Amino acid sequence: MNRTDRRMAIVQQLQQQGMMRAEDIAALFATSVRTIYRDALALSKAGIPIYGSPGRGYSLAAEEFLAPVSFTGEEAMALLLGSDWIEEQLDHGYRAAAQKLRSKVEAVLPLNMKRKVNRQRAGLRLAALSHAQEERETDTLSVLRSAIVTETAIQFRYDRLTPYDDGSSESVRSVDPYGLVFASGAWSVIGHCHLRQDIRQFRVERISDLEREARTFQRPADFQLRRYKSARGRSVLIQVLFQQAAAKKVKDNPGPDVTGMTETDEGLLVTLHVRQVEDAIPWLLGWGTQAEVLEPQSLRAELAQVAKALTKVYVKTEEMEEMERTE
Repeated sequence: MNRTDRRMAIVQQLQQQGMMRAEDIAALFATSVRTIYRDALALSKAGIPIYGSPGRGYSLAAEEFLAPVSFTGEEAMALLLGSDWIEEQLDHGYRAAAQKLRSKVEAVLPLNMKRKVNRQRAGLRLAALSHAQEERETDTLSVLRSAIVTETAIQFRYDRLTPYDDGSSESVRSVDPYGLVFASGAWSVIGHCHLRQDIRQFRVERISDLEREARTFQRPADFQLRRYKSARGRSVLIQVLFQQAAAKKVKDNPGPDVTGMTETDEGLLVTLHVRQVEDAIPWLLGWGTQAEVLEPQSLRAELAQVAKALTKVYVKTEEMEEMERTE
């Protein structure tokens, strides 16, 4: 190992280990303690925040210091594409960081590589949200991200889309937020819901009146966001029978949750897998009477409630129109 590689390796070791004695560093790199002293001095002169504590050893004074890293052309491309995505999808704090990252990467790319990367980036597009939706969601994401990091409880109004018995579809939730998930083009926050006394997933676009609570919480030590996603993924099975007249349309434009289709004498039997039954309701309503949910019964009951609420709306409208005609 040459001198430059050894010095960079020393920095990496200090990042991983924290405090290390000069004797231990020397043994690790099979060199003398005096050489390690010289390396530490050279690193300090080069601007690396290395700090020596008598009798204890060396450490990096700045916790956020990152050692210089070299990238291949493909790795640089991935970084730039990632920064484009972050700038489009995350809140203002991450956007500023993404812009700085892009400037730094572009500044060190050779001209020919920069041209190649820019050509590839020009062939990709990330669809942004509408301006109003973008501002609303990015502000919400910023509050959620901060609450997750500081383990601060939150409260918000949540619209589940389908009405409760009183006709309202909204409820106030108090939640300990554990993490954010971006899937199927939408953000969701996952956390412990005190109303349901269980871990639940909430679509950010359906959250309003978001506020921090005064209390804090501790995320369970055994909670893992990735494991939660696999364990609580699209595990709810739905069976829907479509009339023959709608079969071709369903085949041409299946919903994102459709996992299977079977031709039967009665019509097209469609299987869906969703995280919760409410997720399928908007898509099913679009098919009107051409679709009948066979299972689960809970979804049939939900749709019956929606139909009842719609009937009240339209019957009321027809009665008003009839009254106007007779006046």
